[in-house]
Amino acid sequence: MRIFSALLLLGALAIPALAQDEAAVAAAKAACSRVPVEFSVKTDTTQHPTPKPDAGKALAYIIEDQREDTRPCIAGCSDVSEIAIDGTWMGANRGSSYFFFPVDPGTHHLCATWKKGRSRAQDRTSLLGFTAEAGATYYFRVKAIAVAPPTAYYSLDLEPVNVDEGQLLVAASPLSVFHEKK
Repeated sequence: MRIFSALLLLGALAIPALAQDEAAVAAAKAACSRVPVEFSVKTDTTQHPTPKPDAGKALAYIIEDQREDTRPCIAGCSDVSEIAIDGTWMGANRGSSYFFFPVDPGTHHLCATWKKGRSRAQDRTSLLGFTAEAGATYYFRVKAIAVAPPTAYYSLDLEPVNVDEGQLLVAASPLSVFHEKK
C-alpha cells in the first residue's frame, strides 16, 4: 500500500510539472507570430548603418551568419530567415546579412524561422529569451546548420553573441533590406 501511495504522490507531483512545462513551451512559442509572413529580402552593400539605441530603448541586431555553412548554393539561393519578437515579425535576412530594431526594456522572446526543404518545423525554428535594458545593444546570430548528405537534414540556431563578436559580424555583413509581401 505504501508503494501505491508513493506512486500516486509522484504522479500528482508530475502533473503540475508537466502543466508547467507545457505553459513554458506555449510562452516560448508565443515569440513566433501565429500569423504567417513572407518577406521579400535583398542585401544592400551601399549603406551600412550601425545606430545606437534611442533614449529609453535597447537595440537588437540580428545577424545571419553562413560562413560555416557547407551547403552548396545557400548564399545565392532563396533561403530567408525571419525574426519575430514577442509574436511580432520584425524582419528577415537572406544569406550572411544583418538588420536591427529597437526594443523596449524588459523580458522578451525572440523567434527565428527558416523555410528549407523537408526539414521538420521544430528544426527550422529557434527560440531565445533575453532581458533588455535601456541604452544597451544586443547582438544575436542566426546560423543555418546542415548535416552532410545523404540525410539533407537542416537545423537553425539563434544565439546571443558578445558585443565584440557582434560588431565584427555586422561589419563583415551587408545590410538586409526587406519588405513584407502582401
